[in-house]
Amino acid sequence: MARRSGIGSAHILPVRVGLQQGSLVLRDKLRATLREPLVHFLLAGLGLFLFFAWRGEAVDPESRTITITEEQVGRLAASWAQTWQRPPSQNEIDALIRDYVKEEVYYREGLRLGLDQNDTIIRRRMRSKMEFLANSEL
Repeated sequence: MARRSGIGSAHILPVRVGLQQGSLVLRDKLRATLREPLVHFLLAGLGLFLFFAWRGEAVDPESRTITITEEQVGRLAASWAQTWQRPPSQNEIDALIRDYVKEEVYYREGLRLGLDQNDTIIRRRMRSKMEFLANSEL
């Protein structure tokens, strides 16, 4: 059969070429994006996040609970009164409690991260506390 050329076959060719060019452009943009250092950084960060979420330590629910007793609030208020020579207002007591909770959160997180290990200042503080305890027993 003889090859026909005409309007009908001309319509099909540009559409097919247009689709191929569109996929080539998309593929080129994808390749260019994958070459970006920011994309590498984000993928590495995602990989680390997923790894530590999978391999991370189980969280003890008790370690996420901070209990403040009336006795502790009384000590905080007494310390305030000794410093400022007046009893604290309710707003000041609330601020003292918030500060105590923040301090406790930082303390626990520091212990969890091992920030108390191999620290000269902490060792000296522990030594001075132990010397104080040893001298008070004499």
